[in-house]
Amino acid sequence: MKLFYEMSDRNKCPDVVTYSVLIDGFCKEGKLEEATNLFYEMSDRDICPNAVTYSVLIDGFYKGGKLEEAMKLFYEMSDRDICPNAVTYSVLIDGFCKGGKLEEARKFFYGMHNKNILPNVVTYTVFIAGLVKEGQWKEATKVLHEMLDKGNNPSVITYTVLIAGLCKEGKLQEALQLLDVMAEIGDQPDDITYNTVIDGFCKVGNLEKARELLEEMLEKGCMLDPVRFTTLIDGFCKHHRQDKA
Repeated sequence: MKLFYEMSDRNKCPDVVTYSVLIDGFCKEGKLEEATNLFYEMSDRDICPNAVTYSVLIDGFYKGGKLEEAMKLFYEMSDRDICPNAVTYSVLIDGFCKGGKLEEARKFFYGMHNKNILPNVVTYTVFIAGLVKEGQWKEATKVLHEMLDKGNNPSVITYTVLIAGLCKEGKLQEALQLLDVMAEIGDQPDDITYNTVIDGFCKVGNLEKARELLEEMLEKGCMLDPVRFTTLIDGFCKHHRQDKA
């Protein structure tokens, strides 16, 4: 902040980017009062906040449990003719999903299309995570395929979130199909992705498939979680397959 005020003293006016970065920093530290003060200071200096400024502050309010204040800021954007972007919607959808308000998240996610705002990979990922959290794996799978159809490349995190949900529901074949989709489009599953599926097969007693996936992941240079490795060995021993352990 010292440098910030030195800029003003030297008649070098901070711009919207400077303010947005500082507001983001305060929000990440949980200092919402300081962030809010800076936000309103912008108006005093006739500096108009942009979508990024609003997005970081809305995110700060959501993470600080101030949902009403976050929504007030969102609607204020429209009043000031500032168009929300994919980042703004991602923040809102993530906040609704984590707050257990899936219907609100749905409304905002599908409403983006009506406003010609394209979801980005983060938007899709947080929405899929929210659906999985509520056990809506069918809709989550549909959203992933919609993402692929529209030419958006899911991240490894996007796949892993859905795969974890499928494994939790016992939909292991569907989880394997997603691994195949990843391979087809050239996305490499990471340690967490493989460990999640291996754990799923261990829990249902399909140790042969778990071992097959273990060999595949080690061939690709991924690391096995020691807990999963112990679970796999324990499973073989319980099934009198010490030769495989």
